Amino acid sequence: VILNSNLHPFGIAARFQSPALVWGPLRLRAADVTGRWHSTERGVVDLDGTVDSLAWDGRRFSGVEGRVHGRRDSLAWFARSEIGVYASWVAGGTVRSDSARSAIVIDSLGLLLPSEAWALRQETRLVWRDSSLDVDSTVLASASGAARVTVAGRLPFAGSGDLGVSLEGVPLPDVWALLQDDPAEVAGTVSGTVRLHGTAADPMIGGKAALRDAVFRGFRAPYVDGTFSYVARRLAGDFGLWRGGQRILGITLDLPVDLALRGAPANRELPGPLSIRVRADSVDLAFVGAMIPVAEQTSGRLSADVGIAGTWASPRLTGDLSVRDGAATIPALGVRHRDLFGHLSLSADTIRVDTLSLASGDGTAAVHGYVRLAQLTRPLLHLRIRTRDFRVIDVRDYLSFTAAGDVALEGPVYGATLTGRDSVPRGVLYFTDLLEKRVINLEDTRYADIIDTSMVRRQGLREAFQNRFLDSLRIDSLVLNMGSDVWLRSNEANIQLTGALTVNKEANRYRLVGTLQTPRGTYRLPLTTTVKSEFTVTRGQLQYFGTPDLNATVDIDARHVVRRPDQNINVAVHIGGTLYTPRLTLTSDIRPPIPETEIISLLLFGTSSVQALAQGGNNQNLLNTAVSTFSGYAAAAVSGEIERSLITDLGVPLDYLQIRPGDVTGGRPLSGTQIAVGKQVDLFGLPTFITWSPRLCPQQTGPSLANVSAEMKLGRHWALDVSRDPVGSCTGLVSTTGSTLRYQFGFDLFWERIY
Repeated sequence: VILNSNLHPFGIAARFQSPALVWGPLRLRAADVTGRWHSTERGVVDLDGTVDSLAWDGRRFSGVEGRVHGRRDSLAWFARSEIGVYASWVAGGTVRSDSARSAIVIDSLGLLLPSEAWALRQETRLVWRDSSLDVDSTVLASASGAARVTVAGRLPFAGSGDLGVSLEGVPLPDVWALLQDDPAEVAGTVSGTVRLHGTAADPMIGGKAALRDAVFRGFRAPYVDGTFSYVARRLAGDFGLWRGGQRILGITLDLPVDLALRGAPANRELPGPLSIRVRADSVDLAFVGAMIPVAEQTSGRLSADVGIAGTWASPRLTGDLSVRDGAATIPALGVRHRDLFGHLSLSADTIRVDTLSLASGDGTAAVHGYVRLAQLTRPLLHLRIRTRDFRVIDVRDYLSFTAAGDVALEGPVYGATLTGRDSVPRGVLYFTDLLEKRVINLEDTRYADIIDTSMVRRQGLREAFQNRFLDSLRIDSLVLNMGSDVWLRSNEANIQLTGALTVNKEANRYRLVGTLQTPRGTYRLPLTTTVKSEFTVTRGQLQYFGTPDLNATVDIDARHVVRRPDQNINVAVHIGGTLYTPRLTLTSDIRPPIPETEIISLLLFGTSSVQALAQGGNNQNLLNTAVSTFSGYAAAAVSGEIERSLITDLGVPLDYLQIRPGDVTGGRPLSGTQIAVGKQVDLFGLPTFITWSPRLCPQQTGPSLANVSAEMKLGRHWALDVSRDPVGSCTGLVSTTGSTLRYQFGFDLFWERIY
């Protein structure tokens, strides 16, 4: 702030600059205001101000500019700004004042809105008095002349008033733009009149309104009309939805409320009887899409005859409501719910769910219970939800899973508690690459520490999930059992996930307790920016201990075979530590053991420096080994990309796919290449993972050269493995004369208990 002054005559100049300012509901950014006042007769005022952006009580304005200049009792003014994203305005005029009143004269006013450009038809005057604001007949008209807004009369402050407002064919997108909502959501026009008279403490209001060709997202209403009145602190109204000249939905109400313009209590609900009646005769459920923003493409039929009497504190319900053939798409979840059938009965203070069922994917969900109204505006939930293979979410590259189990939802709508036992029979979670440590907390998902939130941002899910209900939802000891068809996937991994977790949530703080096993899968370990070595996961687990940071200890083993002409070398990787600070350990079956740097050399070049020295400097052998190794990596890179594209990008219905390239440098290209294909199925009512692994041999092809295995879960702790595998390499399996193949059979019975 800079001040300058002169004493003869007295004057003052000031400049205020601030990069940001917060004052109650007011937010300013990049404000620059300069002012000058001079003590000549009637004073000279000169004030200029610009603000990059301004927010007031949730409304945002940008490019704000204003100027006031002239003498104190006769000021000229000019102002303009953008209103949110879709509207802007500019206006100018004068301000005249004396000891009794101040008058703002608006010479010109222009509004640029999505449907129309609006302008003030004639000069208008706003006069401030001690007890009221007087408005001349103010007419805003659209450039096309099809729409008009008229305001005239007196708005009371302390005394009485009489104010009228008239709307003629005003486009709804223009109204939405002024409210700073997306005008693309709506279409149609609104017309009506409102008359206010009486005092500010006890006003009387009456009017009527009509919507023509209204569209709000998926809801279309050819004609909606209604009348309303407010007298003696009671609001009465009668509204109807019309289609084809028939009134298909009607709402009548009579409510005790306080709509005082001044001195109203914080709670405007007043004691006294109330009455609400809703009648619907086979109404198209498309209107739900207008009422619930998260739903699209809603369909079905609603019939209702519902009444509410009593008081705000003690409502009494009557009637019933039924839905048939309902359906809706939830874009945020990527699923469509269909076959919605339900019947709700209302009695006393309770809404009872007699039947409510719906389908999603290949499964169903059923809801039973009731909702009790402790007050008319405070419902309490007592619901039981039973699911069977119900598809909860299916968003590509993010998360998809089905649910089966029983959960309970208890308590107020905002602050409800979710409890029970649920299972995830099948699902796919796309997670961050473990060793790159890009693990961060996602506020509103139970798998917050292993899901890549960049996927969420790209899918636009964060905003859709973050609503008041989910934010306030409490989770109390919800047990989640992972089925045998749940997978963790990324660009470098495809790992099966089993086990159970206990989930607790308070506000946005989750706590997880339990152990998740990783019995099988593949992981492509990045050795360089271009070279990746594929490991087969043999066992592992993630263990949660209920810490608020959602960290887990990691214990995963995987194996990779370095194929060489003389022998195959097994390299094992162990991932330990925690999800946030994992530790990688490499070992091999070479004896005596070699250090990790030599193992990395072995993975990169097919030989370690010790073995290279043991070859006595045979450059040809080293060259052959290097060529063979890099050819193998090139084939592995191609096969790995094929695996990822088929499973992740194209969504081929396989749970497991691994391509192990064979010889790429010999006379028989890709001889010995083995393809492993796995799928989770139900066999004899038991979850079974079947793997079919054919081998490519130039001498012979067909099912006889395929390994077949099946892992069957017999119970919580028992599992049975059976397998059949041809014995030997491609060159030893069959001769050119077609000798009989030899097989080995495996039969294993496992008992496992995790403590």
